[in-house]
Amino acid sequence: MADQVVPETPNMDDETQEETEVILPPPPPAKPKLQPIIAPDMFPPPVVSCPNPQDYPTSYNSNTTKEQLILVYVENFRRQYHYLYKDRKPLFLNPLNECAIPKFVCTTVRPTMLSFSELTEWSSTADFVANHLNYELLEPPNEIPKVLWSSTKVLAEQKGNCFDYA
Repeated sequence: MADQVVPETPNMDDETQEETEVILPPPPPAKPKLQPIIAPDMFPPPVVSCPNPQDYPTSYNSNTTKEQLILVYVENFRRQYHYLYKDRKPLFLNPLNECAIPKFVCTTVRPTMLSFSELTEWSSTADFVANHLNYELLEPPNEIPKVLWSSTKVLAEQKGNCFDYA
């Protein structure tokens, strides 16, 4: 076994000791203040013209207090979703209607009893859609639409895309 060599430390008296500078570690960096998460709007506002807003019911031109509240909840959820899943496409939650008013999809696409009694059965509804409505492709086909038309507008125009038909 080899002998261990221990380096000698010089013996210094108190008088000959030089003052040594004490170096303290740097203070920890200040924690950054939390900033609110700002996600881009789901849809930039498209140019939607509502030439005669008086021709539409008031529910098309404005949101009720409950609808405004649900839009706040939807926006909160949308921001969280965007924060967690930045690489995914935006959700189709609150598109604009034909009067450029944002509506939550469940208030737009909901079971509605139309005044046409012939459309209560699936076979007559399928015949009506096939014979009276013109299907329009989405442009581009892999993107969600900027505007979601109401069933009243789809029936009046007799055309629509897959989202309008729903």
